Amino acid sequence: MKEEKLKVAVYLRVYNDSEELMKEQEKIVEEYCKQNNYEITLIEKDYETKENTLLKGGLEQLFDYVQGYPEIFLIIIKDLSILSNNAEQIYDYYKYADEYCHCDIETVENGQNVKFEINVIRGENTWTMKKR
Repeated sequence: MKEEKLKVAVYLRVYNDSEELMKEQEKIVEEYCKQNNYEITLIEKDYETKENTLLKGGLEQLFDYVQGYPEIFLIIIKDLSILSNNAEQIYDYYKYADEYCHCDIETVENGQNVKFEINVIRGENTWTMKKR
């Protein structure tokens, strides 16, 4: 009997317009999904340059897509900096994914299988990385 794969959506982002870096990031995430028996249903990509300070349009499209597919439980990203370098913004994305998309965000941090979790401690937004 074939094990059913968990359906996921992927968000990729590079801070320049290098197609090579995007392909490298995509390969890393695809391998991670393969190792974890995840089926990628959508890959959204954003490129950010000094001239184009993109407001993560691909991420917004990904959230819209995931809202329409309740069978998607995870959004996969390469690392937290793909979302933001600001912990409060990361928290906001995670909260939005949880409350409106009913899914979690998982990172492929340094090739490790880690789960991204947000903890609210005494009104402060903090984040931690936990190995599964």
